[in-house]
Amino acid sequence: MTMGSSAKGRTIRQTAAFAAPPKQVYALLMDSKLHAAVTGEAATVSTKIDGKSLTYSGYAEAKNRVLVPGQRIVQDWRASDWPEGHWSLAEWVFAPSGHGCKMTFVQRNVPESEVESIADGWVEYYWKKMAVYLAKQAKAGARKPAAKKAPAKKKAAKPKAKK
Repeated sequence: MTMGSSAKGRTIRQTAAFAAPPKQVYALLMDSKLHAAVTGEAATVSTKIDGKSLTYSGYAEAKNRVLVPGQRIVQDWRASDWPEGHWSLAEWVFAPSGHGCKMTFVQRNVPESEVESIADGWVEYYWKKMAVYLAKQAKAGARKPAAKKAPAKKKAAKPKAKK
């Protein structure tokens, strides 16, 4: 089996804007704990080239081809209900934009019968959830009171030596 190539498939192209820097948006996809926090599903994400990931409680499987933190992810990607051996090639590109990040996503070789559900799934189960997660994080950060400095401790006077 050669990952990334299989029976003819279609291409999905999407963009999304996030109110966070590219490195933070990248981390939501590539950090297992953050990925699970965003999606609400189990995730084991590898941060190594050729490393494998299982997300959405095993529904999606991926193998990393290119990882440039905060800039780009390229993965061989498949869903568990796709035809046996069929892999797509998924690419995320993150770029600074205004006060946040513009993410461009392209997924090639998606099975014809799955294009609509996969395209809708990225929006519903990832881009929207990522935006909500980031908004909650920003709100929580804004609510945190500024750390109060502890009052400076007065130096205790040294006891005088007895004569």
